[in-house]
Amino acid sequence: DVRFRFNPHFDKDSVLAAIAALPETPLGLTNTGDALFAVSSTILIPSAGSRLYDLVTPQVLILLTDGMANIGRTPEAEADVIRSMGVDIISIGIDLSASGIGQLNAIATDPDSEHVFFLTNFAELRDILTNITTLACNANINITRPPAWGAWSQWSSCTTSCGPTGTRVRAR
Repeated sequence: DVRFRFNPHFDKDSVLAAIAALPETPLGLTNTGDALFAVSSTILIPSAGSRLYDLVTPQVLILLTDGMANIGRTPEAEADVIRSMGVDIISIGIDLSASGIGQLNAIATDPDSEHVFFLTNFAELRDILTNITTLACNANINITRPPAWGAWSQWSSCTTSCGPTGTRVRAR
């Protein structure tokens, strides 16, 4: 369930107000895999404002979590899909157990030493803001991204005038 989209917001104040209005999530459930799937299928698409196929704009996802995934899809597999789309993933864990740290390393873009941050509390986010900003602004833009699919062409004429042996073709 995507509760926030960047498309309708054009300035910092609008984004901050929308984030502040988000409802709280129930404690104890960490569904990172489904969240990453939602990002790849509903946010990283042009109709949602993504510039995924703009080969000039760095594509960066910042994952912020306070727990290891314990329900839903496998986050490592969903992160693989996002990274294959040419998106750099920065993982930030707040007060995680050792098993959660391993999961964040598997989700983040390599090298982990640059793309994974472990904090003891949310206040420490201020301490890494410059690092995150630098990473996001200098993300790899020279990666191969899949081409945008166009609309299907009309079907070609059949290669035979009658019978089941003919062939018709269309492309995109």
